[in-house]
Amino acid sequence: MKNTTTNKRVFFITEVSTYLLLILISSSCSKKESFNRKVSPRAVVVTKIKSDNVNNSVISTGTVHSTDEIVVYSAIAGKIFSIPFNEGEKVKKGNVILKITAPEMTDRISKQLTERSRVESQKEFYCSQAIREKELYKKGAITKVQYDSSILQCDIWKKSLATSRSAITELYHLASKRVERSPVKGKIIKWYQRPGENVVPGKPVILVGNDKMEVRANFHESDVSKGIRVGMKAIVTGPGGESIVTKVKSVGNLATGKSRMVEIKLPLKNEKRFLHGMSMKVEIITEEFKKLFIVDEDSLFYKNGKPGVYLLQKDTLKWIEIKVSVRTDNQVGIKGNLSTDSFIIRGKDSQLSENLKVYPVYEGEKNEHY
Repeated sequence: MKNTTTNKRVFFITEVSTYLLLILISSSCSKKESFNRKVSPRAVVVTKIKSDNVNNSVISTGTVHSTDEIVVYSAIAGKIFSIPFNEGEKVKKGNVILKITAPEMTDRISKQLTERSRVESQKEFYCSQAIREKELYKKGAITKVQYDSSILQCDIWKKSLATSRSAITELYHLASKRVERSPVKGKIIKWYQRPGENVVPGKPVILVGNDKMEVRANFHESDVSKGIRVGMKAIVTGPGGESIVTKVKSVGNLATGKSRMVEIKLPLKNEKRFLHGMSMKVEIITEEFKKLFIVDEDSLFYKNGKPGVYLLQKDTLKWIEIKVSVRTDNQVGIKGNLSTDSFIIRGKDSQLSENLKVYPVYEGEKNEHY
């Protein structure tokens, strides 16, 4: 019995020793394999840095106008007889551009002339009577009350005659408005009414504009407060994509409407291709930056709160601290120790570090650089 127990203990000790030996051998092989394993480079996307001029700007939509636009209103009630010039046609200052028939105007003038004749007769009668009664009053033939009454009647009819003459003058002036002439040299922009239609005083009939053109655009007060001022460079783009460079001509003095908009005017010199009412994109340049390096927002990395980029040098990375000058859309204009031949890392990778070995994947190109 004693020998059996002893044999079991020997077997157990042998078995445990063998197991521990196997563990030591396995651990030794694992360390050797880890030591000999080669670390693979980290794959990164790289892009070539660009250089360009960058602008800070504010953008709105404007409309083409004449610099001097005048609405011709009807001054009398009547019917439009003719509009001698069509929309878009050239006119000279003084050209007849509107004729209105107003038959009742002739009747009014005739009645007023008749009324004036009646008032003149009454005035002559009472004033002659006042002269006669003045002599009678001096001789004591009539009382002062009778004489004063004659003088009063003479004065009343004098005032009535003056009123009648003023009314006739006004009627003749209104009658002259049956014909309207162009107040400027330019063209007929728009007909608000057409021949044969009835008009009343104060109703717009024609829009006339001079030959000089401009764009009028409304900018929000927050954009204006960024420093928009007369003389600032602006780019105006037409509906066909054609662009011209101009300057701010005027900035409105008042923010109007619920949206608090300010009107900005920009001249269009010798631009006959743009028509009245065309919609135009207006970009006003508030700041200009010359020859900045242009990178995407996700190419910026930060160390201790300072911005920088990772520059590719062969197959490793180098950290370059930079200065951000301007941001536009998703791109950033920067300054730093870089060149247009430089390749930088793109993509937010928190595991990047200086001197890290990388496998560059060139953006937009076949991976033939590596």
